[in-house]
Amino acid sequence: MEPFVDVAVVGSGAAGLVAACRAADRGASAVVLVKADLLGGTSAVSGGVMWMPNHHLMGDEYPDSAEAALAYLTAATGGKVPRDTLRWYVDSAGEAVRWLDRETRVRLVAMPRPDYHSDWPGAARGRGLDNLPFDGHELPGFTARIRPPTYFPSITMTERDAMAGPGTSGEPARLMISTPGRLFRSRIRSG
Repeated sequence: MEPFVDVAVVGSGAAGLVAACRAADRGASAVVLVKADLLGGTSAVSGGVMWMPNHHLMGDEYPDSAEAALAYLTAATGGKVPRDTLRWYVDSAGEAVRWLDRETRVRLVAMPRPDYHSDWPGAARGRGLDNLPFDGHELPGFTARIRPPTYFPSITMTERDAMAGPGTSGEPARLMISTPGRLFRSRIRSG
């Protein structure tokens, strides 16, 4: 390891790995420090879903706004987090999703699930982002270093919802039918 780096990230969950990638993308030297033998942190065992409001992947199907997201986060935090901090997150989330979509191999899809507390002010659908399967063979040895999920089989949340059938997550049946076939074909091709 280099004796000096510009950015040291502690933890290899989604936030840590994105922070390291973003720093490297801007020309900084970065290191990810982990105590575990495998990468992924709690993101790997929790399904890897990110909660990101007001992003371009929501499209017209899942309308959102910065004000709605701010109202939801204010309710979720009981008003204990400064509004400026919440505003920063809401304003930065869409930019982060665009960067991941544009600059990395990560492929995300807006999930049709509602926010956990759908009766709270500002609640919406499509804020949860799932990772689509990727071909790990392009990076020899990498997939062996990723912490496996605690559930079996190793599938995305989108695949799991599709297996449960139409109507289980509020997603229209047409998507429940068309999405899994494409995802499972991708899974079979990539191993």
